[in-house]
Amino acid sequence: MWLKMIPGENIYAVDPMEEMINLCKNTIPRVNFYHTNPAPPISAFQDDMFDFLTAYSVFSHLNENFVNLWFSEFSRFMKKDGLLFVTTRSRSFIKHLQSLREQNEYADYEIGLRDCFVDLETAFAEYDKGNIIHHPFGGGTSSNSLYGETCIPESYFSKYKQDFEVLDFVPQMKYENNQACVIMRKK
Repeated sequence: MWLKMIPGENIYAVDPMEEMINLCKNTIPRVNFYHTNPAPPISAFQDDMFDFLTAYSVFSHLNENFVNLWFSEFSRFMKKDGLLFVTTRSRSFIKHLQSLREQNEYADYEIGLRDCFVDLETAFAEYDKGNIIHHPFGGGTSSNSLYGETCIPESYFSKYKQDFEVLDFVPQMKYENNQACVIMRKK
């Protein structure tokens, strides 16, 4: 999508899974791809370098510590008035997990999801209090506690108000089941 509007040499992409970076390098020409650690910093990125950043299906999976580390890093390398677009699991995802537990058949990737947020009452209560809820199960190059399923409520993003202004929060994206998104501007 971005290649239709932006020259590839102006696009930078990172991932902690080296095989994904290699796949992208071999299939998408001209884009700047970087293998990175799961935790910041990204030494290749200078301060105040970017006008726009998107993290699609990243904060749907990271624990709270890594969410906070990445927001600090975003603040470092984003320009003033730069826009940040981040997706996370929506509140409806919690209910979706309950429906998976009630099914007899499910896809392979749904097996691990059935064990997430089993205590619905507690999960909804924590989310509604403005807390990140995270169910760790590992995966990729990550440790078990880092990676899993994560829901971040709108009110949580206000903790970054020193560096970012929340412009909009979409609690359920139209074409993305169980994804919410927040759009923020760097102060």
